[in-house]
Amino acid sequence: MQNIYIKIYKKTFFLFIRLLRIFTKKFDKKISLLLSKTKWSSGYFPETLEVTTTVGCAMMCDYCPQEAYKKNGKEYPKVLSFDTFKDAMKNVDNKVKIHWTGFSEPLHCKDFTLMADYLNERGFKQHISTTMFGRDHCREYMCETKVFEQMVYHLPDNNNRMHLKVTDKYLDYLEKSITFQSQIISKKKFTVMVIGNDFQKQVRKLVDRLLNKKIILESQIYIRKLLVSRAGSVQVDNIEGFDQQISFSKKNLIKIIKNYSIVGMVD
Repeated sequence: MQNIYIKIYKKTFFLFIRLLRIFTKKFDKKISLLLSKTKWSSGYFPETLEVTTTVGCAMMCDYCPQEAYKKNGKEYPKVLSFDTFKDAMKNVDNKVKIHWTGFSEPLHCKDFTLMADYLNERGFKQHISTTMFGRDHCREYMCETKVFEQMVYHLPDNNNRMHLKVTDKYLDYLEKSITFQSQIISKKKFTVMVIGNDFQKQVRKLVDRLLNKKIILESQIYIRKLLVSRAGSVQVDNIEGFDQQISFSKKNLIKIIKNYSIVGMVD
């Protein structure tokens, strides 16, 4: 009976926190960091490990500090190799959720498919954020693999802040991948996102077509009109058209980094 009361108390507490985060943007990140250190956090803030596979990204998004990242990443190999990745992952328990994201596109790495399959075989849960621009064999993989528990498609915007050339080939891969993965992944863990006011014109037509076919739902579309300054590395005031700006101080960023294991390259 005591355990039931504790569970009810936890759910009520975290519901309050969620509401506080929604209505009090100022304390959003500080609350997340604080709660991630509590004994209660495992179900609500699971341990995660972010993997960045390359130093530098072809997208060169205006809101990503690529120049600083490449400069500070000179001491690392440009591309994370499968052998290096395997050696690092020997030290990581499979209860830790792997996030394929960071400051570069995972599909640019030629060994990405090997790494994702390797983790899947060992029981890791995987989350990926992808633009769907990269090596062809990696894009084909995204149209047929079932290894991901959560997926975010980060797509080009209508102001060309993501410098991705939208071609028929790109759109074809994107449509095939979204169509396939949307049938595999839980609706709540499947997002089609753009940072900006709207999707690039051709991408918007594709998104609308997928909505009309009910392959994806309106609730899975996320138009993010806010920016993160990346510890001051991005001058958000110089990028117009956003409703809100979020900034981490360098002090808080160091605290965040100390609470995570890092694989591959970090800035």
